Amino acid sequence: MSFSVQFLHIIYLIYLLFANFNSCKSLKSEISKKLQAHSIIDKAYASEAFLASFSNKKKRWSRNLTNEDLIKEGASLESFSSLGKLSPDTEIDYFTAENGISILLISDKGSREAAFAYSIGCGFYQDPDNLPGLAHLMEHVTFLGSEQHPNATEWDEFLSTNGGIANAYTTSDLTVYYVLSPPRKLKLILDYFTTMLKSPIMDEKTVTAEINAVNQEHEKNIPNIIRLMLELALFQAPQNSPARKFGTGNFDTLFKNPKEKNINVTAALKELHNSCYTSDNISLVVKGPYNLSILKEIAEQAVNVIPSSKATAGIATVEGRTSSRSYSSTKIDNSVIKPSDFNNIGSSTVDSLGELEKIIHEEPVVSKLIKIKRGNSSPPLIMIYWPDESNSMTLMHESAEWQIFSFIKYYIENKGGNSLYTQLYNKGLAHKIEFFDHITTKYSIIGILITASDTNDETTQKIADLVTNYMDILSNKVKNEDNWLNSFYQNYTKMANIDFKYEETRNTAELVSQSAENLLMFPKEPEIAISAYHTPNKFLSKNNLSEIQKKVLISLVDTLTPNRASIIKLSDEDFSLKSSEEIKSFDPYDINYTLQDLHISPSSINELESMNIDEILSCVPKNLSIINLNETSCPSYQENGRTVNGTKILSVYEPCCIYKDEKLTIFWKGPIHKVPAIHLTFVQRLASSFINNNISGIIYAKIHAIVMDKRYQEVIAPFSACGATTITDFNRGRFITAIDAYSSNFENIIDGIKNSYPFGNKKPTEIEFNKALSNFKSQISSFSDVLAYEVGIDIASSIYLSNYYSKIELRDAVLKLNINYLDYLHHIDENFSEGYVDALIVGNIDSINSHEYVKSIYDHAIQKPISYEECVHDGVLDLPADIIVTAKNPISSDYNNAIVANFLTPPVDLLDTSIYSTIGELISVPFYDTVRTSWQDGYVAFAGVSIATPSMVLVGAVQSADRSLNTLECHIFDALKKIFHSLKKQFDSEQSLIDFHKRVKWFGPASQSVQKLETLSSYVAYFSKMIISHEICFYKGDLIETATDIFLKKPIFTSEKLGSLIEPSKNRRLVIVQLEGQSDDAISSTSILSNSLISDTNQRISSNQIAPPPTDEQCHDILNEQLSSVIKIKLEEKSQILNLNLNGKLRATRSQLNYSKNQNYSIYNDKFQCSVRINNAKDASGTSDKEIKSLMNIFMSKRFSSLHNIKENEYINSVQNILREKKSNNENLYIRCKDNYSNKHTYCGCKG
Repeated sequence: MSFSVQFLHIIYLIYLLFANFNSCKSLKSEISKKLQAHSIIDKAYASEAFLASFSNKKKRWSRNLTNEDLIKEGASLESFSSLGKLSPDTEIDYFTAENGISILLISDKGSREAAFAYSIGCGFYQDPDNLPGLAHLMEHVTFLGSEQHPNATEWDEFLSTNGGIANAYTTSDLTVYYVLSPPRKLKLILDYFTTMLKSPIMDEKTVTAEINAVNQEHEKNIPNIIRLMLELALFQAPQNSPARKFGTGNFDTLFKNPKEKNINVTAALKELHNSCYTSDNISLVVKGPYNLSILKEIAEQAVNVIPSSKATAGIATVEGRTSSRSYSSTKIDNSVIKPSDFNNIGSSTVDSLGELEKIIHEEPVVSKLIKIKRGNSSPPLIMIYWPDESNSMTLMHESAEWQIFSFIKYYIENKGGNSLYTQLYNKGLAHKIEFFDHITTKYSIIGILITASDTNDETTQKIADLVTNYMDILSNKVKNEDNWLNSFYQNYTKMANIDFKYEETRNTAELVSQSAENLLMFPKEPEIAISAYHTPNKFLSKNNLSEIQKKVLISLVDTLTPNRASIIKLSDEDFSLKSSEEIKSFDPYDINYTLQDLHISPSSINELESMNIDEILSCVPKNLSIINLNETSCPSYQENGRTVNGTKILSVYEPCCIYKDEKLTIFWKGPIHKVPAIHLTFVQRLASSFINNNISGIIYAKIHAIVMDKRYQEVIAPFSACGATTITDFNRGRFITAIDAYSSNFENIIDGIKNSYPFGNKKPTEIEFNKALSNFKSQISSFSDVLAYEVGIDIASSIYLSNYYSKIELRDAVLKLNINYLDYLHHIDENFSEGYVDALIVGNIDSINSHEYVKSIYDHAIQKPISYEECVHDGVLDLPADIIVTAKNPISSDYNNAIVANFLTPPVDLLDTSIYSTIGELISVPFYDTVRTSWQDGYVAFAGVSIATPSMVLVGAVQSADRSLNTLECHIFDALKKIFHSLKKQFDSEQSLIDFHKRVKWFGPASQSVQKLETLSSYVAYFSKMIISHEICFYKGDLIETATDIFLKKPIFTSEKLGSLIEPSKNRRLVIVQLEGQSDDAISSTSILSNSLISDTNQRISSNQIAPPPTDEQCHDILNEQLSSVIKIKLEEKSQILNLNLNGKLRATRSQLNYSKNQNYSIYNDKFQCSVRINNAKDASGTSDKEIKSLMNIFMSKRFSSLHNIKENEYINSVQNILREKKSNNENLYIRCKDNYSNKHTYCGCKG
């Protein structure tokens, strides 16, 4: 992934996380998921152990590591420097252990983490025909203990205690397990895991319990319409193809049917393990900051426990896999040989044209049109795909070696020129388009996923005609225009080498798992396994494609003909009008579909001529030099018309203010990361008088953001293949635009951006508006790519956050309101042309040019400047009581109930931030082990803490198709209470005290520390969040660490903080969302049957040392205790209830502005939230007032070293005076200090 793609998705997630707070764990954990799973297809398969084989989706971390997984494993990504680029002195070694296991070692001295991955040469293709999902079940069971460690939750607890993260996935032919760990724990964790791999617990109760987990995972997948479409496409493979297999498995395939047929699933698992988990069918990759000799010793000692054995199934039994250069009829699974970001461009696995002739295509495929009922929660999706049964080996090797799909992907997805996307968008046929490929052993699919403008058959036919004929034109150009083709790959190679050189982040989990896959698939070609660690090569034949490479490319495009294309579309047709012969069923997803022949119309000559495909990739940056800046102080800058001398820089990471007035503030940082790239975050805040409680205005603003994002995409399109990205959105009263590019292209992009603003003769046309409105309606009506609990979090956020409306509310409002073009133009003139702006520009640029670029955009974007006091601010509602919101699950065919419980804290100080972050880490694993593993409540079960400035939110979430809402709600409360009492008990021992101090140092300050900002992308992520929130407290991380060191002496303080949240009190507010699943008789009967699995599961609990779930009677008492004074409302009644005059005392308004007495939310408006309250300091330290006063002086002295504009004596005297004057122990501390950038006094403390 290039630097700018990293920036784009990091920034996008930053403001979504900050604005929506729909994350229940640390920021980077959510970024990890979304950053990598940014495509439609990736999102469909995020977290899944099945079909992890999209070769152009190289970000495997996200596809398998989800919200619940990260929290389950008990460590956020902040636990690692992670994703760090390999150091220059990386060394690699490959050998085969005595027992036959292939081992790859990666010695990376610059890494602060270690990792390993095991690849097993069996996947769901090895499932017995009568036990679909068996290999996936084996993957689950492996984590539940071994003969040496029989406790089912012991691995999770062990891994969490030792700071590790683990996950696994099952593909068609492989099962891959990967683990990240601190370096000093590598041997310990590798040894432990290897014992589970060798001899997992496979008794009847363990297996039965995990079948329920697999079934819940499948129930979670059922509403995912994109996943369904792909699996249905695979199901169209020939009858004898294993591609038709149902790889996930469910209750029917692994429990009900086997019982009816007297099949012993446990025995089948043991047979699978004996036949597949053998030494010749296993590869291991180990990465760490140690010498190769040490890594070799660690690896050998670990694998020596696995006896030498021969596989009777799977990859090891396939003849010819040892040489990828033989294109015999033997099939090798290529689904797992993903290209790394830039692999060895220029080589080919085909040795000669004679070898190429051995590649024989199947007989022509009959094109099909498949229709699925759309439901009310999915956009009008169309999947156009080309199946192939013979070309997998070639395609995967060529993609790994010289990115064979790159030019097809570019011409399909590029947002400018005459790309396929542009053709479809300009004709009003589609909003979004994405290329994907799915290559497996026996069956391959190359396809395009399209979000169409509507579901009409006429539109579908137009799309099909245009897409297939466009691909035909592309095919002809490949065959006939050598110069055009060579020009693309020449520039592509240059760009690949540049991106590789400046690539800052390498996903360690992806690297080790991909390497383990490739090492197992091609044991005689370890260069394929290590290709991700090397710079791309130059082309071999005078910078042109070789004849062999071109022939392979032609063989690829020959499969993309109109007569081979098939379509799956979501339809609004009434299937009840169809005859029974026309209706077919797809049992795993319990859906019906229709199937008919597809006819593609040849394009007219005129239409073909209009599809002129431009020459591309002329944007390769020519100047990659880094400007010279010796930064010891910030430059002088203009503040309200006067010159202010720059301050001395105490931290290399400190952004500098380079311009400030009442309407605009610009922050800048030069090229401290030595990357020839520039990032800009531009935040336009609209007037509070327009935004507050105005859902209509927010809808128009969101439509406007879509219009502007499309314009910006067109500006950046000529540079998109050269690392340039941009994204614009509107959230909670702010237009946020992020732009990234190599510095030599940045000026041209800025010129285009500033000339895109919609004023004067550049007003959006009615066509632009209508396309954006259609796109917006599609976005807010689509729930097919989210889970039920995510919908619940979205609804909960709308309860307590100001100017935030849930997706359901926006959808319903659009149906009621008259959204029209004339009103949109009025808003552009009156409301979207005004605003206050914060900007951050970072990278290979000096302060003078930075000011010039930002000011030029500002002058074009803002026609009517307003002050910060007049613009919208983040607020939190003053809730009068605890609130329960009930709603129907809006996801079609989703039978999951979901409970999301949000426990809101009072306003937090620095110490609170550290403590609550630590609480999130302390409760995540025991909550998962209790609710998910032991009580078997649902596949999704997690608890964590997120920031909702000025407060924090503890979120517990569970979703299940088997449990009632009351049961799930009760179990959340009871599990948290049990964890609370367990923590109190743990903290009584001296050893627990030592462990606590280690963990609080690891989890609390680590999540805020600016010392983790060694890369430009992490720097942008950290400081852009502050700019977006206008929480200009650049030293917050350092201050949190200082406060933690000075004050936190009593671990009981942490458990008390948790207790104050989860037990009813006046100091917290509870917002619960109850999402009721869709009802279905078949599902209900299945749920009744699956309760037998759950009862079997609960028999294991005593051995797991986890208390059983509460009884129905106990639940009644628990809910009465927790919800005695709750206000219960339906979602549609929310506005009526919450718009009343609320007198709650949860939030004290901290703004110095004059808001209306009827204002019912608190505003966060301080420049700093960087203090420690006296009560917190005393409770955490357990010392006398005199000692606390001394500690406060120490803290303030250290605080002074960061906030260096204020005299130290001024701080200390201020603190002493406040301590003398405080009226009671319950009164919070105010710290009066100066704003770094205006020299005005403000208040840094919080009033509770």
